[in-house]
Amino acid sequence: MALNFATATLAEFAWPPGAFVAGEQLRLEISLDGGLRHHKAPHALTVYGELVLARVRPPVVYQWQAGSPAQILYAETLTDLADTEGLNRLRCRFARPAAATQPADAHIATCAGCDAGSCVCTAGAFLNTTLARCPMPHLEPGEVEVSLSVDGGTSYSAPSAAGPAAVVVLPPSDGIVVNTTSLFETSDERVFVELQDASWAPNVLLFVRVGGATLPALVGRGTTPTATVELPRSLAPGAYTVVVSIDGGTVFQATSALPPASAVTPTTPSASTSSARRLLSSHSTTPPAAAAVGQLAVQACPAGSVCSQGLAQSCPKGHYCP
Repeated sequence: MALNFATATLAEFAWPPGAFVAGEQLRLEISLDGGLRHHKAPHALTVYGELVLARVRPPVVYQWQAGSPAQILYAETLTDLADTEGLNRLRCRFARPAAATQPADAHIATCAGCDAGSCVCTAGAFLNTTLARCPMPHLEPGEVEVSLSVDGGTSYSAPSAAGPAAVVVLPPSDGIVVNTTSLFETSDERVFVELQDASWAPNVLLFVRVGGATLPALVGRGTTPTATVELPRSLAPGAYTVVVSIDGGTVFQATSALPPASAVTPTTPSASTSSARRLLSSHSTTPPAAAAVGQLAVQACPAGSVCSQGLAQSCPKGHYCP
């Protein structure tokens, strides 16, 4: 086979289709003098069958925003690449035009078929024999088919029987709502809040950041996709910013306004069994003042009152219970 030097240290040759079968180990020898002397490659060349891409994670991400680090996509293959040591030419191809502005650490790479702007590639890396790490470029919203190449972008992976692997890019959301913006401080009670956004899909794992804590929450099924998150216990009085991520914690979206006030039904405070002080619940007729949009206000328990769940074992789902 004829050999061409692409650079001073990189040589290329055309692979003969159908000449070898999957599983073969080939010893590569190169001659620079017409075959009089041969130089052996230090490692055998492994022949693999078709590279099949099973899925990518996470399946849904928010559109990248300036100032955020590059988002990372993880691609799982059905083909077990037994030797990934030499796969340093991995390309992750996203079949959607790239946006004008790209993250500085997105590792944009050249690959075949993207010259017309129909797709964009990044330089990825294998974490093990079936899992690849792909930096995501800045893509416009929509469904984006993903494929892998282990030869620098000459040929690409095939989809599995379930269909092409794809990630859905959502535009920045301005519709994430929380079912409360304020609560009284508590000692060690469980406090739950609900978040809703019509753009979420069921079973998507969210990461909710409240102050310095990042908390997981799974989106359930319903007319409006809803996730319930348990807040950190014993939050001190103060204002806490609430933001949400659907890509594993890279790009966070701010929460917006509350649902109508009628969604919360006040109840009459009850008397404490241990003292004459009032027992204030989250649905008290004396609720704490609301925080600014996108923030959760934790306020000190009023003088002469006890802020507690009382004898309740846990806070009812979807409510906040000081």
